[in-house]
Formats: sequence, structure tokens, C-alpha cells
Amino acid sequence: MAMNEHPSTCVRSTLTAKSMPGQREQLLAAFFKRRVLQECQEAIPGFVSAEVLLSLTDADELQISVLWRDLTAWQDWQNSEVRLQQAQDLAPWLSGVPIGQLFALAPHSSEPAR
Repeated sequence: MAMNEHPSTCVRSTLTAKSMPGQREQLLAAFFKRRVLQECQEAIPGFVSAEVLLSLTDADELQISVLWRDLTAWQDWQNSEVRLQQAQDLAPWLSGVPIGQLFALAPHSSEPAR
């Protein structure tokens, strides 16, 4: 399904994280070994898709971007014991608290929203 085919209720969350200096590869290895995205998909029916993005300007930074069916699915993830356990397990590789943001997908039209 193309991004413009998702229902307008979809939301995207992003989590920007920094590894301990020089340890982004170790953080990534721990992230994938921990099966973070698979567990998220298994725990939350409203999980649609996810990507892990590596910064090209900061060798210690990465971003996790997740598309959710709706705001309720994202809220279910925020309240999930699975998420809390993952955060604890990955904390040794992080240099600080990750920064999260939540976005609504913009409607597609030729007219600007008023």
C-alpha cells in the first residue's frame, strides 16, 4: 500500500536516539537482536510499518519511524509493558533519553488546508 493510500487517521511516531559515542553499530545490533520491531508488531494490532533511519550528519544518531493505524494504536504502544522492557534493555547503549514526536499524515489535495 502506498503512503498516500493510508487512511487519514494514520499517525506516524518518530523516536530520535543517540548511542553512546562511537557505539551506534552496537546499539543497532542490540535493537535487531532484541527484535524490537517484530515485538511491536506482535503486541499492537494497529502497527502498520516501521523504518530505522541512520543519520548522515551524526554518527551516533538514529531514528525509528513507525506508522500506526490510528492514535489509539500508538497510545496502546505507549502503555505497553513490551515497550517499557525494550527501553530498559536498550538503555545501556543510549547516551540519553530518546526524543519522541507524533505526526498526523497530511491530507492530499491541491488546495492548502484552511
